[in-house]
Amino acid sequence: MRRLWISSLGTMSVAEKRAIRRAKARAFVLAAQGNLRAETLAENFLKALPKIRRLVEKEKPPFVAKVSRRGDVNLLQF
Repeated sequence: MRRLWISSLGTMSVAEKRAIRRAKARAFVLAAQGNLRAETLAENFLKALPKIRRLVEKEKPPFVAKVSRRGDVNLLQF
């Protein structure tokens, strides 16, 4: 079973990072500066979906990746 977490939160707590590692999850953080509407966050996610799919197929979990407004997807150190 694949585990995929999506968050719009900026900074992850130690407990969240530990949970991602323990669950061997693939986590994606939607980058946002200021207050973006849910509709805008969803549009950014959909724009990045092809890159997200490639990353899920390429990288073994656990990992955390950032999804930018432009639709870029970059692995984060965690």
